[in-house]
Amino acid sequence: MLANLPALAQDCSFKDFKPVFIADFVKRNKMKQPLPNAFWAGKNVVLIQVHVLVNGDGVVQETCVDRNDGLSLGLITASRAAARKWTFKPLRKRKPVFQAPYVLSAIAFRYVPHQER
Repeated sequence: MLANLPALAQDCSFKDFKPVFIADFVKRNKMKQPLPNAFWAGKNVVLIQVHVLVNGDGVVQETCVDRNDGLSLGLITASRAAARKWTFKPLRKRKPVFQAPYVLSAIAFRYVPHQER
């Protein structure tokens, strides 16, 4: 499944799909939201923002991280894999009815350093 993820350097606008950007789409429409299966041993808190392209059925069709700024490839891969498993309310069930075929939004995953006990 991870082999199907787009390259990190791609354009995260997904302009070929002509999506509509909705800033609060994730917050208002999330249904299933699994967390990444990743361990962070670094010293600082890390925030990875994953851009998601959601189709009309509420399924994440594509993911992208537009910059990695030296972030761990493992955290980026785990974040994108988790984002692909998120589901949302179908677009046609939104009030008012929404006719766009795709929505572009973002999911932020926060990693805190592992603390030894």
